[in-house]
Amino acid sequence: MVFTSIFILLSARANKASSVAQTLGRDDQKYFGRDQVWDNIFWSCVSGVTLWTAYEVFFMWSYANDLLPFYLDWREHPVWFVLIFFAIPFFDSAHFYFIHRLLHWKPLYRFAHAVHHRNVSTGPWSGFSMHPLEHLIYLSNVLVHLLFASHPMHIFFHLQWNAIGAGVSHTGYESLTVRGKPVIYLSPFHHQLHHRLYNCNYGNGLVPMDKLFGSDHEVLTRPGVLSK
Repeated sequence: MVFTSIFILLSARANKASSVAQTLGRDDQKYFGRDQVWDNIFWSCVSGVTLWTAYEVFFMWSYANDLLPFYLDWREHPVWFVLIFFAIPFFDSAHFYFIHRLLHWKPLYRFAHAVHHRNVSTGPWSGFSMHPLEHLIYLSNVLVHLLFASHPMHIFFHLQWNAIGAGVSHTGYESLTVRGKPVIYLSPFHHQLHHRLYNCNYGNGLVPMDKLFGSDHEVLTRPGVLSK
């Protein structure tokens, strides 16, 4: 938690100075402190880091006290140990789609998800800026490790992927480039459309859940689709 707090504080300074921050809401009473960036930092740190840490503490305490039914020893199962790291992002992508659709159920949206959707224009801090109930639901995919053998390193990676990945997907940059060429696809435009239109693009770019379930913006805007 100490490392995470330091990372967040340093990132806050960088974000406040960036050009991205200049396009975000200021002097708007819907935000804590009337400033979108500091509002996002508040929800990310006070709610997000707290519940992120709570999940980690639960798992580490459970491992330390032999309360979990399964434990993966990387020395005995090195291949499985490595494969889990690659599987986590794909599971996370599918899980995010379904819980995101759930959060758009009107009662949950009004009570919790509306905090996140105050950000029509998004910045890096917007990704993890959520109501505590949404943080609890969003990070709940780590509970899958209760069902099969895992290692504490998988827990740390899984939660880091969730928390920091949320920021990456809200940066406003479509890809990470090296020498002008895209190297890593970040998919912010896909999600930016969701923040502007609300009723499409619930998933992310890793697993095409929106295309599978007909909620992709490109599918919905095809001639004849919206009239059905």
